[in-house]
Amino acid sequence: LKHKRFCRPEVRLSRQQQVKVKLGQNICLECVGPSDEEIKLFTWTKDGLGSDHVFFYRNGRSYGSYQHESFRGRVDLRSSLKDGDFSVVLHNVSKTDGGTYRCVIITRRSGGHDGKLHSFVNLTVSGEDPAGDPSGQT
Repeated sequence: LKHKRFCRPEVRLSRQQQVKVKLGQNICLECVGPSDEEIKLFTWTKDGLGSDHVFFYRNGRSYGSYQHESFRGRVDLRSSLKDGDFSVVLHNVSKTDGGTYRCVIITRRSGGHDGKLHSFVNLTVSGEDPAGDPSGQT
C-alpha cells in the first residue's frame, strides 16, 4: 500500500479504490492501517450522511449509537483489527449504498503525537432491486 506524504508527515493518504457490487450482495470495504500503533479512533463515513457514521470504533469497541440508521445491523468488522486490517463488511447492499466511503484511523504514536490515515472507497451498485423497485429503496 503506497502512502503519499503531505506537509504534515503524520497525515497519510492511500489510493482511492473503485469497487463494484450487485444489489443484495455483501461487500468488503477495505482499509489497511498501522498494526503497531495504539488506535485512538477509527471510523467509516459516507458522503451525504452528515455527522452520522457507517461504522464508529473508539476505546476498543464499536458504537452503534453513532451509526446512521440505514447501516445499523448491516456493517461488521472483517477481522478483530489484527495486522492493521480496518476493513468492514457491508451486508445486503442497496442502491442507496452507492457513493464514496472514507476510512479514518487516528493513532497515538510514540512521543505523544497523533497520526491520521485516510482511505477512500468509491462503491458502485448495479442491478435491479429484488422487490422490483429499481431505485433500491424498500
